[in-house]
Amino acid sequence: MRVLDAVRAATAGLPRPRVVAVEWLDPLWPAGHWLPEQITAAGGEPLIASPGEHTRPMDWETVRAARQNVLLLLPCGFAPERTLTELGLLTALPGWDELPAVRAGRVWVLDGPAHFNRPGPRVVRGTEVLAHVLHGVRSGAPVSASEASRCPGPEARATTRPGSARVGARGLTAPRLRGAAGSGPMSVRARRGPRRAGCASGRRACGRRG
Repeated sequence: MRVLDAVRAATAGLPRPRVVAVEWLDPLWPAGHWLPEQITAAGGEPLIASPGEHTRPMDWETVRAARQNVLLLLPCGFAPERTLTELGLLTALPGWDELPAVRAGRVWVLDGPAHFNRPGPRVVRGTEVLAHVLHGVRSGAPVSASEASRCPGPEARATTRPGSARVGARGLTAPRLRGAAGSGPMSVRARRGPRRAGCASGRRACGRRG
C-alpha cells in the first residue's frame, strides 16, 4: 500500500528502537498478530511477540528482561483515558522505574480500539501513529494527543491519586473511575466486558470502550 510505503520510506535508515506492545494489563498480555508488523513498518524492532503470533499472557519478568527502548500500552477496548486510570497496575510493579523505556520517558498510551486492536483499514493509520511515537516522524495527518500520549513520569505520579491519571499539557487528563457505590477505582479485571474475537493478541475477552 502507498501509505505503508510512505511510512517505511520516512523511517528508512533511522535507528530501530526495541519495542514492547502490551494489549492487556492484568494479566499482562503482549500484542501479537499484526502489531509486530505495524512496529516493523514504522521503523521499530518488535519484542516478545512475532508477526502473526496468537499470544499468551506473560509475566512481569519477561517485560523487564526485554530491555525495551519503547513501551506501548494499548489495552483492547480501552480508550486512552481509561488506560491512564489503570497505570498503577504497572507503576507499582517492582523495577518499573528502572525500565529503559521509563527512564527515557518513552512509555506511550495509544488508542488501541481506533488503530491497533482489530484488523481493518485503520491499522494503516496506526502505523503512521507509530512512526511518530518511535521516531518523531510525520507521515500522513498530524498525530493528536488522543491517538498517542506519553505516560506521566515518576514526579507526576507522585502527585496523582490512585485511580486517577494526569499528563502534562501535551497529554491527556483522565477522570477518576469508581466502582459500585463509590467504593473506589475499579480494576481492569473487574471491568472486563463481553467476550469477543478480533484483538491483536488473539484474546477473546476484551474490555468495553468508554
